[in-house]
Amino acid sequence: TWAYVSRAYIWAAWIDIPIHVLFGFGFALSLLYFERFRTRSIFVICAYSILVAFGWEVIEYFYDMLYVAPRGLSPAQHGLLDDGTDIVANIVGAIAACLIFPRCIVRLETNTSEK
Repeated sequence: TWAYVSRAYIWAAWIDIPIHVLFGFGFALSLLYFERFRTRSIFVICAYSILVAFGWEVIEYFYDMLYVAPRGLSPAQHGLLDDGTDIVANIVGAIAACLIFPRCIVRLETNTSEK
């Protein structure tokens, strides 16, 4: 990830949470953009967000085991608390997108219908 490659986790460890919130927000918006996900169900969007976040944490774990540990580099995984916090941050971003996106759609439809 950008923060890992740029070593941002070393000089600004707090950046992990905002990155996960932004990812959850962007991921939820991308799901809401496509017609098949326009149910606008917060539960469904959050479930997909949890699935992707969990998958990402698994990828980080195997990356650490197969690449980082043998080379003595700084690991991406910092324990179960870090994983749980990252997944919750993704959910927060997804919920924010679900709450904001329908309002934006209403505004766009109102503005285009008035012309």
